[in-house]
Amino acid sequence: MRSNLKVMLLFDTSYKSGRALLAGISKYANFNSSWELWRIPLFYWGPIKKKKSSAFPDIENVDGLIIGDIEKTKEKIIPNLPTVVLSENTLIPNIPNIVTESEKIGNMAAEYLIGLGYNNFAYCGFNGIPWSDGREESFCKRIAQAGFETNVYRPSKLRAGISWQKEKLIMADWLKSLTKPKGLLACNDDRGLQVFEACKLAGLNIPEDMAILGVDNDELICDLCSPTLTSIDLNFERAGYDAANLLNELMTGEKISSQYIIVPTKQVVQRNSTGTLVIEDPMVANAINFIRKNASRPIKVSEVVAELPTSRRVLERRFRNELKRSILSEIRRTRKEIIIRMLLESNLTASQIASKLNFSDASHLGRFFRSMEGMSILEYRKKFGAI
Repeated sequence: MRSNLKVMLLFDTSYKSGRALLAGISKYANFNSSWELWRIPLFYWGPIKKKKSSAFPDIENVDGLIIGDIEKTKEKIIPNLPTVVLSENTLIPNIPNIVTESEKIGNMAAEYLIGLGYNNFAYCGFNGIPWSDGREESFCKRIAQAGFETNVYRPSKLRAGISWQKEKLIMADWLKSLTKPKGLLACNDDRGLQVFEACKLAGLNIPEDMAILGVDNDELICDLCSPTLTSIDLNFERAGYDAANLLNELMTGEKISSQYIIVPTKQVVQRNSTGTLVIEDPMVANAINFIRKNASRPIKVSEVVAELPTSRRVLERRFRNELKRSILSEIRRTRKEIIIRMLLESNLTASQIASKLNFSDASHLGRFFRSMEGMSILEYRKKFGAI
């Protein structure tokens, strides 16, 4: 084994996911190993063979490969070459796969849209693609658990190979047929952008008629939308780092730690496409506004009730009718979301966060966070924070 390991990177970096994956791999290579990284531009991709070619110089000397879009190659995997696959469409057996958390993405999207007060929901994905189908399944399941139904975009007239110009008309008709207002999850930001176009064709206002949530948090795509697209942020940088570590185990003959590299699901990054709180009951809406304005301190349920001309029993009933949860659950959920933003968007210590949010100390904050997320603050930051 040579002292310098030569690693080829074959995946699309025109999207945020690919760029973040590349950043994580680079950080591993720079700080943990003697790697020589090769990246082949997308337009040079062709059959991958263990022989010299103008597109892949000295391919026989490559020690490892991280590859995505493997359907673009005729010979998908080189025998005996340590390889990690970015599994965009299907899992590859006996090869480590980089995969997203479909169940957690769907659950997070459902919780977020329910939290905004929606009771009408829709899902728009790419039929027959495993990661899209997985997000659909988990989203619909969580919505059903809350007592609602989900309209899924699955038109009978849609055929393989149809142009977007034709499909846009079909999607616009589907959107017009839905009960409004509605919270819609698009399987990724690209699909979200298409939903925007179809909404405008259908004469629907965003977010007043249709609140749209995407996945990937690709800022270039999210900012192309008008209004800007709210999206679930995925930690592809952490996945890139972990993929590089696993590939290093393969190249050095170690026993690999896992066959899967999970792309952690971070948080919902709210923008203007979901900026409206949809609460039909004005008393519940006023209560939620009070909770959000005062969530930096440990609010008591009695304080919320005191702000309104009603009893605790009546307000609790209205909360459950409108949001399917209690006043205390809403207080705790709102404070948890503030903690998560601080953990991911700042370098504040646990003690500093505890002080800002009026917890008695870091231990109290830690117990609260573990009860809500099932892991410690340190574990959460390690999994979802910057490398």
